[in-house]
Amino acid sequence: VVQRMLGHLQTILDAFTSEPSQRLGQVSIVTADEQTRLLSEWNDTRNESATLARHVHELFAEQAREEPERIAVACGAEQMSYGELNTRANRLARYLRRNGVDTESRVCICLEPGLELIVAVLGVLKAGAAYVPLDPAYPDNRLAFMLGDCGAQVLLTESRLLDGRLGPGNVPTLCVDAEREEILCESPDDPDVNICGDNLIYVIYTSGSTGRPKGAGVTHGNFINLVDWFVSEFAVAERERVLIISSFSFDLTQKDIFSTLATGGQLHFPASTLYDPAEILATISEKEITLVNCTPSAFYPLVDSAKPGFQKLATLKHVFLGGEPINVLRLREWSMHRNAEIVNTYGPTEATDTCSAFRLSDLEPRTSAPPIGKPSDNVELLILDEYFNLIPQGVAGELCVGGAGVGRGYLNNPSATAERFVPHPYSSAAGARLYRTGDLARHLPDGNIEFLGRLDHQVKVAGYRIELGEVEAAMVQHEAVSECVVVVRDDAHGNARLVAYVVPEPAVQLPEASALRRYLADSLPAHMIPSVFVALETFPLTPGGKVDRRALPPPSTMGNGTGSNYAAPRTAVEEVLAGIWREVLAVERVGIHDNFLDLGGHSMLAMRCVSAMRRLFRVDIPLRVLFETANLEELAHTLKTYEDQPGTLEKRARVLQKVKGISREELQNELLKRRASKGGGSGPVSQR
Repeated sequence: VVQRMLGHLQTILDAFTSEPSQRLGQVSIVTADEQTRLLSEWNDTRNESATLARHVHELFAEQAREEPERIAVACGAEQMSYGELNTRANRLARYLRRNGVDTESRVCICLEPGLELIVAVLGVLKAGAAYVPLDPAYPDNRLAFMLGDCGAQVLLTESRLLDGRLGPGNVPTLCVDAEREEILCESPDDPDVNICGDNLIYVIYTSGSTGRPKGAGVTHGNFINLVDWFVSEFAVAERERVLIISSFSFDLTQKDIFSTLATGGQLHFPASTLYDPAEILATISEKEITLVNCTPSAFYPLVDSAKPGFQKLATLKHVFLGGEPINVLRLREWSMHRNAEIVNTYGPTEATDTCSAFRLSDLEPRTSAPPIGKPSDNVELLILDEYFNLIPQGVAGELCVGGAGVGRGYLNNPSATAERFVPHPYSSAAGARLYRTGDLARHLPDGNIEFLGRLDHQVKVAGYRIELGEVEAAMVQHEAVSECVVVVRDDAHGNARLVAYVVPEPAVQLPEASALRRYLADSLPAHMIPSVFVALETFPLTPGGKVDRRALPPPSTMGNGTGSNYAAPRTAVEEVLAGIWREVLAVERVGIHDNFLDLGGHSMLAMRCVSAMRRLFRVDIPLRVLFETANLEELAHTLKTYEDQPGTLEKRARVLQKVKGISREELQNELLKRRASKGGGSGPVSQR
């Protein structure tokens, strides 16, 4: 270390000898040997694979021609072969082109996960266009903004998802169910469309610090480089069975889809659109899933639910975790039973999802936080200071991405693009750029990179990327709010949660938290809505006059359980709901005045609750209802507005109560009595 420091001092002295007028902060201290290591050795990622001259949908079409009968995609009991999928995608592509879609057109896709979604994605690419994922769970205002901002040529959706949400508007709408007959009239042959590596393949919207989402554009060249590296580096086999857990709007989902279809594997979707660990585990076991790629927050509940023995995870061979740091302790018990390779991945949407990876099998036994690894093929990872000087190994700086992973930039947002996508100071290639991630990192002695946090106010909560400025901008639009600062704090269970500190307008009473959540739900997705709201007269300030975020007082409640106003459930519906909350939130008791978020709930747990409510009550309730209702009592009342006939909800709840409280023997006797009364005899009753 001392020798290295002497080298740095010598470098500084040499720099001032040659140019005395330089400012000290702008002088690079990296020696010539270190520069060689940083630029050449640790970024020696060149790989000229023959695949890089292709496009992902072409690789899929080859698989369809070679083995048309092989199953390509399945969702519940439905499945579709490669041949049928290719034919349907070709017909949709031709229909899109007949309706004005061409190269570089943007086609928004708003469909639930499943077979029709994959047909739509392939159809858009075969038409030469780029697709823009729209999550049906997002608020109407957000969907409308994305639809208009991207300049969509067409919106692909289903009739039931429209329902006045996305239309009528200025964008032509194609409902794949209503126009199925017209689409089927098109030719099943591959359309002849010319595209190049510089053409857009997709645009994914990320949270924006200015209060508006930003559309990050990725090209075919970016994406095929990622898929080629991913398949070869981790030996993704042609018989791989891949389960899609994450939203279609996530960048990692795109890699899952096309690395599978390009190699002849099978894509699987859970039957439910909501995150349900029990259902996901059942799918993994029954379908013999071999590969899962998701956030750590989405994987931990699977590990916890698979105990003891972890047999329901036994078929997994590859587990890729990304989007947030991994807590190795949460995986340690499972790792002793597993046969799967666990990989920590890193990469922003703007740089085509995955830029680096680290196998947890290479982790030192006593290390708790794995590094994010080394750069992927044809990608550079540089750690720079504010003047874009290289930083020595072990020193923290901003992580910047170069090479084939750097996307096109932000759609229709040249100022944000210019800020983040900058000229590459260490490349001789014409037009080479770096993407400034805003992430703080440093090189370890072996060349691996350690992630250290953020340089700005962007955060990750349950794997979701959130610009706190966007939440704050939405909050201050409320007529009762003068100022707002949003931070991330850990609750009593160690889960990261958004906390909004609010200064009300003078002489104005701040609305209750439930009313504020309902207001935000009109423009923000569920994962961006704060769990806790704290009213302050003024914000603490730093000596420089900025808000001192570290001095903000801790909230009085952060999911520590019920308060002093506890009141027990009174109706059967309230009892069942309280039972769901107790199980999902891991709390001892739940009263009718308790709020889901105050008890420690967040977006991932909300999906589990809503999934359970749909399954038990047989009602199609939107996820946002759980965030908009003030407490369990109000949720029970709201739930009744979704029942098929008045009183059916209460009847189902009473049945659920009886089944839960009855013993196996009593249940068998009851079934025997009913069977005998219907003339069915008194034979043995199934133990099921």
